Amino acid sequence: MLQALPELPTQPAGPDSFPHQTPQALDAWCAELPGSEPELGIQRIREALDGLNAIVLRPGTRATLVAILEDHLLPLLPAMERLLRQRPLPLGNRSRKRADVYSAAVRALLNAELLVVRERADPHDNRHAKRLTAPLQAAVALLGTLSMHHWRLYQSVPPGHWQRLFDVLRLAREQGIADERPATDKRFGPLEVDRIEAMSARLMILGSTDPNAMKMGEMDLLARWANTLPLACTPAPDPEQHPDLPVLRCDLDRDHAPGLALRGTPATEPACFVELTPALDALRERPDDLEPRGRGEGQPLAEHLLRLWSNLPTRRHSRESASDLQRICVMGLERIHDFLLMEMGSRRGSETTGAAEAPETGLKSLHERDRGVSVFEMSKAARRGSDLALVDSPHRSDRERDLQPLADDSPNTAATAWEDVGRGLEIAARDEPTGPITKRHPPEHWQVDDIGAGGVRLRLDSPQQPLLIGDLVGLRAVDGHRWTIGVLRWIRFDDQAGSLISIGVEFLADRCLPMQIQDFRNGMAAGVPQSGLFAPQRTDADGAVLFLPAQVFDHEQRVVCWLNRRARVLELDSERTGTTLFTEVGCRMTALEVRQPAGETPDTADGPALADDDGPPFTTRNRDD
Repeated sequence: MLQALPELPTQPAGPDSFPHQTPQALDAWCAELPGSEPELGIQRIREALDGLNAIVLRPGTRATLVAILEDHLLPLLPAMERLLRQRPLPLGNRSRKRADVYSAAVRALLNAELLVVRERADPHDNRHAKRLTAPLQAAVALLGTLSMHHWRLYQSVPPGHWQRLFDVLRLAREQGIADERPATDKRFGPLEVDRIEAMSARLMILGSTDPNAMKMGEMDLLARWANTLPLACTPAPDPEQHPDLPVLRCDLDRDHAPGLALRGTPATEPACFVELTPALDALRERPDDLEPRGRGEGQPLAEHLLRLWSNLPTRRHSRESASDLQRICVMGLERIHDFLLMEMGSRRGSETTGAAEAPETGLKSLHERDRGVSVFEMSKAARRGSDLALVDSPHRSDRERDLQPLADDSPNTAATAWEDVGRGLEIAARDEPTGPITKRHPPEHWQVDDIGAGGVRLRLDSPQQPLLIGDLVGLRAVDGHRWTIGVLRWIRFDDQAGSLISIGVEFLADRCLPMQIQDFRNGMAAGVPQSGLFAPQRTDADGAVLFLPAQVFDHEQRVVCWLNRRARVLELDSERTGTTLFTEVGCRMTALEVRQPAGETPDTADGPALADDDGPPFTTRNRDD
């Protein structure tokens, strides 16, 4: 397997080569590196490694020089890791340059270690194979560092990356050192130095976690967790395990990430296997080991991994290619709320202008002279009698579903609230120009790669909006009017430059309205108003839903929703779902009234007013709360 290693250079040192080719000269050069500028120090050490990797050196000198540069480089890398670990995506130019400097330095050190292995290896005699243990263990650890770097940034690992890991593993097995204890205590990155079999298995299991779908910081959390697992690569699945439990398989002749396979499936190529039982046992017995400090999100991550590794992946919905479609995309609950509010305000202004110019003739219709219940484009669930519907009506023909007042007398509170919801959806669906696009909340036109009933895959070159796994996404067709709410499930940068990005969005609800949400205390609205979204129908479930800021209303049973300058009380389901960025909860309209605090002056300038209304004003806060 020596052919898997880079060839030793044949070019002798010249005038343009790196000049410090003795340990004493290199030590003196390293002592003069700028300690106050780690990034510049990393860049210069990378240039030195590239220079030494390109020239012929006397036998034995290469390992000494690499060790000197390694001792100065490794302490600089953690600071660079911290700068890149929590950066919002897509990266800015400065952060992208840092990422390139970091990856180039790690690759240069990896190549240097493999050249040391090439120099020391004897294809005909394994008696001195233990001399290869330290550089091969360092190479696997550095492959793990590179993998983690790309996974943090939602990038694919470079071509040949997995094949190099498999080749190093096979070489270590041939030399009889794959199970040797750690030969160094250096820290090369998130993957701790251990036996090559164990490190390879941990890296393979990390690669099977679907890194593109992990939230920011979760891959580092998983790496620390994986370092504690007793994993190993085996030539065949364990026959004593349950036959229905999948096993992780790696085809050693294919440059491809590991994948789950049925343990009874015969391997057509040379393969190695990683049993997932130690990982599954740890997830069941100690799920809190995956809990980030101060966040309490360990249980959902543990449950996700249990589902991921216990069953082969399946697709619930078919997908169709749709490369000729585009979708306007807005990211984040606040941005979606503000943009929809701005868009609806612009349409309301156009409607008011048109109404002022049109003369009034004849008698007004019942709908125009009475605030009866009238729902525009009501969802199917509402027509059939969902939690927010007022009547339990059977299916009707298209003509019977035209706009009709459902009452000819004074409506009750719930009826008026349903009218507000209906009128809001109707206004949001009219064929009128959209409002001005502000610099603070710029929507973007994403290209549709494929679409199905459950979600959509989108692509864009150099997006500007922040991208976070688990964030809300608002989508609508470029020439359409209805907004669909989804959640960002995965991110992938499709080029190493980090500009072309693909995302996967799972649909949550069809159509939505922006609302202001407050606590309901002692019959009054209390607390600071929060932005929220209301949708009358979920994608995969019945009933209406509210999308709220994460953890703000987690213990509330009722909330006050401000729509059309009217305060309505919604009762919330006990079950709450969502992510760390938003909460999704089912809701039902109630007939409870919201009282005006004594002595408070009505303020009608705030709140998402969808049309002229004489209802209760927007209440900012209960002073007694």
